[in-house]
Amino acid sequence: MKKNFKNSMQFFARFLGLNQDCKEQIEEEKKFVTYKVVDMENKKIGFEVTLRGEKHTFTPEQVMAYYLKKVKTYFEKAGMPSKEIVISVPSYATNSERQAYLDAAEIAGIQCIRLINESTACALTYGFFRKNDLDADKPRTVAFVDFGHSKLSVTFASFTKGKMKILGTHSNKNLGARQIDLQLFDLLGGEFAKKYGCDPRGNIRCRLRLLDSIEKVRKLLTANKEADVHCESLMEDEDLHRNIKRDDLEELVAPFINDFRKCLQESLLVAGK
Repeated sequence: MKKNFKNSMQFFARFLGLNQDCKEQIEEEKKFVTYKVVDMENKKIGFEVTLRGEKHTFTPEQVMAYYLKKVKTYFEKAGMPSKEIVISVPSYATNSERQAYLDAAEIAGIQCIRLINESTACALTYGFFRKNDLDADKPRTVAFVDFGHSKLSVTFASFTKGKMKILGTHSNKNLGARQIDLQLFDLLGGEFAKKYGCDPRGNIRCRLRLLDSIEKVRKLLTANKEADVHCESLMEDEDLHRNIKRDDLEELVAPFINDFRKCLQESLLVAGK
């Protein structure tokens, strides 16, 4: 992706169902992508890329359709051909976002027989693989916390043998690991600019390199009290070396931790716990 970042699609599913009226969410997503997001007719949005030397504009639904086609080929190679699919979507997805998934499947030539919430799909998987451990009469309540790269979802479900009931779910569509990375990126990028007079935050290639290093450090800090960020020749032949302590990171992302707690509390209320 670093060599062809202008034509590499990341987070395209986050644009499904959005139009030009969703300015706030589109601007939020633009912080994390390297391709050009453009306006199209009928208030639609698209992605402008160069393909085989020619400029093209694709809608999010078209890009998702290409993705689904690719997934379909993997199943075919594994000896499991099928023209039907069940797609899991975020529980907070609007009707327009859900319709966009259906449109993408239609473009791909695949029949989507059902859309299912990701939280429900997760709970069903748990119930299927733990069915022998479940009691027939005494319900077991399980919390599923999905803190992903771009969103947070908390779901409570009740299980008995052969039965599953979603008690409640609550999500924050803009709280994920990428927000933590962006906070560190702004901190380190600002320090680098102040020290050397050149700002890596304004250069996409430098930005990708630094974010890659930051992601590795964030993961190290889950098990270590401190870790080092290293970026050789980040910009203008200058290196970036910085020690990050876990306590400093937690202080930096304290607002996100508070948002995480709020989501947990809201999910408890929704579930009646």
